[in-house]
Amino acid sequence: RMHSPKTRISLKQLTMAYQNALRLSTDQHLPYRIGTTIHVSTYGMYGYALLSCPDFRKAMEFAAKYHAHHGSRVCAEGNISHLSAS
Repeated sequence: RMHSPKTRISLKQLTMAYQNALRLSTDQHLPYRIGTTIHVSTYGMYGYALLSCPDFRKAMEFAAKYHAHHGSRVCAEGNISHLSAS
């Protein structure tokens, strides 16, 4: 069943698996490789709303405002913004 294309897991389970992989891995590029495998539709309307943002800064502001995990925030300095989560 585990390898069946019909097997489904929740977004919470997927997030936990990725967090464990990131915690245990020494691959500094793993977060980027994981990110390329996740389709934005995985996040439903939230993902589509992120896609509709006009630029990266607006997307990060939206993510900080509506992100399901508490502790995320957007830091902006000049032309640079980043999302951090704790």
